[in-house]
Amino acid sequence: MCIESKQYFNLLHELETQLQRAGLPASETSLLAMHLAEIEEESINYQQLLANVSGKKNASNGQSDELLDQLVEVQVSLEHIKSHHEAARKLLSKSIERLDNEEE
Repeated sequence: MCIESKQYFNLLHELETQLQRAGLPASETSLLAMHLAEIEEESINYQQLLANVSGKKNASNGQSDELLDQLVEVQVSLEHIKSHHEAARKLLSKSIERLDNEEE
């Protein structure tokens, strides 16, 4: 199921609001929402880049430079997603730990 961007950003806003209500700092929840939004945005870019590479049939020598450039773009896109994934994962872990400690 694909969620449209507007719905996705509404979900992010709701997540941010709920985390703040739970007592997490607004600066952390805003940063988490930003990382999740970047993951979503770059994932769309990645899909488009991958479609471009997959759409190339029987690359000849003249097209190998173009293919190389496209593969580098795919790699950069994946690295971008990875950096935001790692940052979001750390923030989520920190949030989970804080909320778990409050319950004790």
